[in-house]
Amino acid sequence: MAFVRHAWERCRYPEWLDHSEDSWLFDQWRRLGLRLVHVPDASVEWRLRPTLAAWARQHFRYMHGQGRAALYGPRHLMRVLFSAAVLSLLVAGAAHPWLLIAGTTAWGLYATATLVRFPGATAGRGFGFRIATLAWLPGMLLTMDAAKISGYLSGRLDRRTATSR
Repeated sequence: MAFVRHAWERCRYPEWLDHSEDSWLFDQWRRLGLRLVHVPDASVEWRLRPTLAAWARQHFRYMHGQGRAALYGPRHLMRVLFSAAVLSLLVAGAAHPWLLIAGTTAWGLYATATLVRFPGATAGRGFGFRIATLAWLPGMLLTMDAAKISGYLSGRLDRRTATSR
């Protein structure tokens, strides 16, 4: 990330925020009417976390920061509501098999929709990596959603606790 001095003077880096501080800063700059420019040929490197636990922890922390900063509430509400609906259908499916089918179908459509991003997300990777990613995708989606929901809710609670002091 690079920025001009004028942007920094209008709104400084949020020292109170450990994660998602860049998202908060960009939102503030947009609200102030500052123009953000995407540089597609910039050299950027990001490494995937080496384990599922580390990956889940990363998403938890990102969403904790978003919750603490009160960012993207409608997006997170949709994730919570969708997950709660699917989980409710799956649990109720024990008594009514057609609800199990409905819950499984809803989650399957979600997983399938995620595949739209698959070619771009695995661009430049080998065939073996792509196959392994497809095999791990359902578990990764469940893990990521659980981490995101718990992280966001934890961040909102942290924010509420911090502002009530």
